[in-house]
Amino acid sequence: MSLDILKKRIKENNLSGVFLFCGPEEYTKDHYANLIRNKTEASPIPEFNHIYFNAGSENISDFEDAVYSLPYMWDSKLIEITDIDSARFNESDVKEYARIFSEIPEYLTVLIVHRANDTDDDSKKASKQGLNNFYKAVQENGLVVEFETEKSDKLATWISKHLNAKGVTFDVTVPREIINVCGSDMYILQGEINKLVEVYSGNPLKVSDVRKYCCANSAYKYFDISDALNRRDMVAAKRILDSLELDRDKLPKAIGYLSKNYSD
Repeated sequence: MSLDILKKRIKENNLSGVFLFCGPEEYTKDHYANLIRNKTEASPIPEFNHIYFNAGSENISDFEDAVYSLPYMWDSKLIEITDIDSARFNESDVKEYARIFSEIPEYLTVLIVHRANDTDDDSKKASKQGLNNFYKAVQENGLVVEFETEKSDKLATWISKHLNAKGVTFDVTVPREIINVCGSDMYILQGEINKLVEVYSGNPLKVSDVRKYCCANSAYKYFDISDALNRRDMVAAKRILDSLELDRDKLPKAIGYLSKNYSD
């Protein structure tokens, strides 16, 4: 539902307020973040209207000053809050952010892009409770959009569209085989699609071409297995597991990875 709201607001050019993007799918996260950035990049001097605020090292007062400084030779400006995993987010900090978020001027967009792997870094300062409170402050005064990993059917359609756009013909089983071999990360899939486009010689691509030219991505396959297990889709989990062709050395690592993701 929040993604639908985001699409509508981008289409209507209604970008005033606070937006926080989170979730495991980085490709679509970056796609929508760039759509928001493009509005500011079109200004005559974008470096004056696109401001980065590091939540881990800068003071909230500096953020408030940036919020109320007017755009330069343009009708809008963008502040990106970065490194939220390094911010301490104690109770008073979160209250200050919430107060500022509730008073965002009409000319301002505040964008926070939270990377899925940032919270895995033990060197970061932010506690889970602190981050949760910050998320809540955004949600109460703005829009939080969680980008989930796309399901296989949508990914297969997305792959087909990319291949068709490049004039590449292919067997109907090729998009699914690309997912089976390469996983579901859309950045990786985009790179593998480009490989297949480069080697395309006019004959329809086959499953054998995918296995010959595409790189197997075991880490994302483990994630996909975890996802299938959580959905209780044992057929999909078994199919992906069989495609890994694990040996004695790889098996313990695979079990460890699966256990961690299943626990999370």
